Amino acid sequence: MGRLILIGLAIFAVFLVLRRIRWPQGHGLDRKSRRFESTVRCVRCGAYVARRHAETCDDGPVCRIHATDPER
Repeated sequence: MGRLILIGLAIFAVFLVLRRIRWPQGHGLDRKSRRFESTVRCVRCGAYVARRHAETCDDGPVCRIHATDPER
């Protein structure tokens, strides 16, 4: 039983080393893709929209649906 645990740990260690060699830093993701975008809340429907997608209105930020059709 002790040998099986030792063999399992050895296989796991080899797997970790091979994974580290193959994907050295976070599977190739750059730091910018992991950052969060700032959001604003639409003053008409309450939906949270990325700041870069929000439109400015007299009342404040609105989503694109309300920017194109204010009656909605």
